[in-house]
Amino acid sequence: MNSDMFKDIKDSKIRNLYNAMWEGNPIINSNPIVKSNASKEKQSENSFSFDGEDKVSVLIDIFNIPEENRDIFKTKFKMACAGSGQEYRRITTIHSSSLCALLFFYNVTEKNPLKIDGIGVFTKSVFEFKSPVVDETHNSCMDVVLIGKNDNGEDVVLFLESKFSEYYTSVSKKLNNISERYLENEYSKDIYSDAFLDSLNLSKTKVEDGSFDLCTDDEFYIGGIKQMISHYIGIRNNLNCNFAEQEEKEQEEVIDLIRAGAKVYLAEIVFDAVIGGFKLANGKTYKEAYSEKYEVLAAKLNADIQKSDVNNRFMVMPHELGYTMFLDENQEYKLDENVRLFYFG
Repeated sequence: MNSDMFKDIKDSKIRNLYNAMWEGNPIINSNPIVKSNASKEKQSENSFSFDGEDKVSVLIDIFNIPEENRDIFKTKFKMACAGSGQEYRRITTIHSSSLCALLFFYNVTEKNPLKIDGIGVFTKSVFEFKSPVVDETHNSCMDVVLIGKNDNGEDVVLFLESKFSEYYTSVSKKLNNISERYLENEYSKDIYSDAFLDSLNLSKTKVEDGSFDLCTDDEFYIGGIKQMISHYIGIRNNLNCNFAEQEEKEQEEVIDLIRAGAKVYLAEIVFDAVIGGFKLANGKTYKEAYSEKYEVLAAKLNADIQKSDVNNRFMVMPHELGYTMFLDENQEYKLDENVRLFYFG
């Protein structure tokens, strides 16, 4: 069985993740998996990928993407793999966040709408949307942008950052080399103030050489907090028409909707099944530890929005979303069966 291979994973946390998620999983056991490529030169000791050179065909076969959905899957696959080339290399890694987002959201269409309570009904998805942040060298890349309408018939754009296992595997007490430009930016300077960082039990160190570090005595995913701040800045720039160059017409559609006054939301969605129950030594789950920090951040961002000229157009969701929303019996969105089986057993 393929799951026997998991014993060779060096990192105990990732090994526990793989065993909890996929030991005995029929998708894993009926398809070849190999050690992922950590780089062009060597293989990873801590992750596995579905085997095959033509990655889009591999995923179509493994997840039995319906014939009528294959063209849209290929289009969304290309979007999700845009960028430096790392996305393409990693997209078949079985615990990839990008893979998870692609499989769950590629088929958001007019024929297969996705309802998210409190936000809207969505009929289109866009992947890897770039927004300008503090300068031309800093762009935020949003995993998924969903386009739809709310109950009032208004256009809605949801910027959605997807996390699979990072809030568990990437817990740290220090985050290095954050550009000091964030300390000068009009949207982030208050967020990175000592007073607000203290509410997250974070502190700045080494404000020199153009960068600073964030440190904490807690255990949580600091990188996720920093990333959400960058996304927030990017969206504020978008709302002020400071747009990054977009190459895909679908991404231009997002820009057009923002220009036309669409309601804009920023949210994070985490994979909360199985992984959400993993516990820290203090008894909290990793998800609880991160969610507490996310909620403090979201409250601060929304307070800043309320004082701005976009207070009637933009909102950060006060709580994270969870992938288990796809299991809600009231959810009419059709998830491909092999995707459901792979992630939920």
